[in-house]
This record gives sequence, C-alpha cells and structure tokens, in this order.
Amino acid sequence: MGENVLSREELAALLDDGGKGRRERKVVDVDLTRPSRLGPDQLKLLTRLHEGLALRLAAVLSPLLRAKLQVELVSLTEQSFSSLRGSLPQASACHLLGLAPLPVLPMLPALTIGSPTRLVLAQPALESVVALTPPRPIDPGWAIGSYSSLAQGARSEGAARDHDLRLQTADPAASAGSVDITTDTDRATDILHFPRGAVAGVCLHAVFEHIDFTQPATWPAAITGALAAHPPPWSLGADSTRGPAMLHRMLAQVLHTPLPGGTVLGQVPPGRRLVELEFNLPVPRLGAAALAQALHQHGYASPTLTFGMLQGYLRGFIDLVFEQDGRFYVLDWKSNHLGDSPADYAAPSLARAMDRQGYHLQYLLYSVALHRHLAQRLPAYDPERHLGGVLYLFVRGVRPHWPGRGVYFHRPSVATLNHLSALLDDTARA
Repeated sequence: MGENVLSREELAALLDDGGKGRRERKVVDVDLTRPSRLGPDQLKLLTRLHEGLALRLAAVLSPLLRAKLQVELVSLTEQSFSSLRGSLPQASACHLLGLAPLPVLPMLPALTIGSPTRLVLAQPALESVVALTPPRPIDPGWAIGSYSSLAQGARSEGAARDHDLRLQTADPAASAGSVDITTDTDRATDILHFPRGAVAGVCLHAVFEHIDFTQPATWPAAITGALAAHPPPWSLGADSTRGPAMLHRMLAQVLHTPLPGGTVLGQVPPGRRLVELEFNLPVPRLGAAALAQALHQHGYASPTLTFGMLQGYLRGFIDLVFEQDGRFYVLDWKSNHLGDSPADYAAPSLARAMDRQGYHLQYLLYSVALHRHLAQRLPAYDPERHLGGVLYLFVRGVRPHWPGRGVYFHRPSVATLNHLSALLDDTARA
C-alpha cells in the first residue's frame, strides 16, 4: 500500500467507537490532505464514517432548530482530496465540510476546518449591477375552466360547482312598492325568510341533492345533514326547529308545483334522475371574444367575459338531469332572494335575474354537455326529439298557489347547441 493511500488502520481508527455498546465515538486526528486518491475498500469505510457522522449531527442540531434536519449525503467516488487543508479534529467538521467534490472546494480557500468560520461575501458595486433580459412569456399551459371561471373569473377547483356564487338581494325594480300577499298562514316557516347568501345556497342545494323526491320520509335526514354540513348564518332566534321546518315546507311546495309540460318533480323516481351530473369537455382553444360573439349571434345576453383564453377542459356539475315522457331536461336550483311577493318571481323579474347573473351562458354550457352525453349514451339519439330544455327554479318563489312564479323555462335550438359545441372543439367557422 503506497504512501498516497490511507491505511486500513487509519480509517478503522476513525470508525472505532471505543468498544461495543458505547455511545461516544473516539475522535482521532487524521490528515486527509496527504493522500491524492483513495482505494475502493477505503471509500466504503469512509462512506460508513460519513453516514454515521450525518446521523450524529442531525441528533445534535435537530432540537436546536426545532425541526427535523434533512441531511444530504455526498456520494463518494474516487476523487482527489489534495485541496483539503489542515486536519480534521472533530467528527462534526467532517460532515459540515461534506467532503464535497473538488470543483466546490476552491470557493472556500480560507476555510479553517474544525472551527466556526464566518464567510463574508463581497458586495458588488451598484453601477455594476445590470438587470437581466426578461425571459419570453411562459405558456400557461392547459387548465381546467368552468362556467364560473368564464363568466366571473373564479379560479378555484370548487368553482365548477356553481351554487349561487354571486347571490344578490331582491331586484329593486321588481320589489318597489310590492307587498307580501302570500296566502300562507305561517310566515315563520316560509322559505322567503331563510338566510341568504352563498352558504345558504349551498345548504339548499345539498337538501335537493340527497332526498328522494317521491319519499317524504327521507327528507328529515337530508335536511338535518345539510344544515349540519352547511350551517347558514342564522338570525332565526332560539327556535332550533324553525330552519328544518322551513326546508321541509320548501320541499313540499317545490316538488308538488306543476312545471312546464305538466311535470311534477315529486312524481319523478330516482331511476329517471341524474343528480350532480359531472362533465369534462375538452377545449383545445376558446377565446372570450369568440364566445361572446356566439352568444350575441344567437340572441343571448352575455356577461362581461374577461377570462382571455382557455386551453384544456371545461368542467361542471349539472344540479339535476331528469327524463319525462322521453325528453331530458337540465334543471338548476336557484336560491336567489328576489323579493317577498309573487310579482318578484314573475317572468319579468326572472328575466332580469337571468340576464344580470349571466345564467344564459351557464345553461347553454350545461345543455351542450347533456347534448354530448346523450349522443354517446342514447341509441338513435335525436336532439329535436330528446332534448326537453332547461328549467331554472328560483325555489323561494316556487309554490303551487303561486302558479307560474319562480320557474324559468327555455329550450335552446339545436343549431345553437351545435355551434357552441363546435366552438368548444375549436372547429366553428368564423
């Protein structure tokens, strides 16, 4: 064994723990500057030393840092240690030095091994500091959009569930001078007085989502669960039964009100319903200007679209799809408080709410999703025969003794749906 190679005895001395079972390691001064290269067997021994020192150092420093010390071990290969200077009096110094590869060591020529060292970095002159050329704009890549992100700029993943995210109070034009002419005898449990806002809207949606329309016995459990999961900001006093009573009464009213075409939801069994139907439509390239132009072309009011460009997928959840007499309908529950009288939920007031909230874009996107879904699942699908239209139920005003109130119905043309579908596919003609 030549002089340029550490002897087994020297390396063994570094690894010697002073006897089996003892916790303190024996520290031996060994000059690592003398050898120019280490043999393979000695590298293995030195690697063992390095790993042991790393664990010991972590045990010492972790309590001080109040965090788990992540130790990065340097991979040892056959390399020259001739640039190391001085001796190695402490085991911790060996690890702190890291036995780094040679290209790193010349950066620390004055480092004194085994003693605390303060590194002072030279400060460049201000006149020598020059800003780098900014990189080219980075392509944002594909993203997942939703109705909310298109119409309202919402960016979160949960925005795909459009549960009345921008609820407003009563329509001033509809409520001016209106009086409450309800024929209900118990106003305390009228849904008109249920709390307002986004949380209350999610609570109402949860109730409709988890009940069996045809089995009123299932309603109390769904109501209790919805109130527990989405507690609205109550201002109903100390009576804890008032909220559940409001929701139960609302269900009885909404589900027994005849809808356009004669449908009564309380008679629609679970086998003819799809609740919270999720869709993910591929969108190679969709621009805000092109979408706004398409809406205007087909006569729909459009919200101000500022999303720029969407490339990726359009994701959403349709509150309810149901089948009646061979036709499939999109239904969306709306908890907007438009006022306290029947006039506040008449057609003119609903039209203003639909325009103001941008709901036309919402139901058109949902209709395109259903159009594609049925084309893939329904044999001999014919949109003219199988698409029934969209129903937006403003549930605070839907009740049998207010006929025609709170119900917005529209059936988009097949030409409109085909145009929007092609626009999403980036195949629409200008």
